[in-house]
Amino acid sequence: MENKTKAQTFIGFAMRKGSFKIGVNAIYTLRRASLLIVCSTAGADTNRQAIKLARRFNCRLLKIIRPLKEVTYRENAKLMAITDIALANAIIENGKEEFIEVDLGE
Repeated sequence: MENKTKAQTFIGFAMRKGSFKIGVNAIYTLRRASLLIVCSTAGADTNRQAIKLARRFNCRLLKIIRPLKEVTYRENAKLMAITDIALANAIIENGKEEFIEVDLGE
C-alpha cells in the first residue's frame, strides 16, 4: 500500500466530498474556487489558463511536483480546483514539500 502525505489525504477528502473540479473547461463553470492545483506536466496553455483562473477566483495556484493523475487517479488530470475553503487551507498548510506556489504576476 502506498503511503500518502497529509496533503494527498486532504485532496482525497475533497474528492469524496465533491468539493473539486478537474479540467480547465469544468473549472470555468465554477463561480468560486479556494485553491487551484496545476500538474507539473501541464503544457504552456494550461499554465496560462490556470493563472487566468486563479486571478478570476482570487485564489492561490500551486504546482504539484508529481503528476496530478497519481493523486487524483484520473487520467490526463492537469488542473484541479478545490472549492472548500477549509480543505484548501489544509492542503496548503500540509503540502509545503509537495507544492510550489505559482506567481500570478499581478
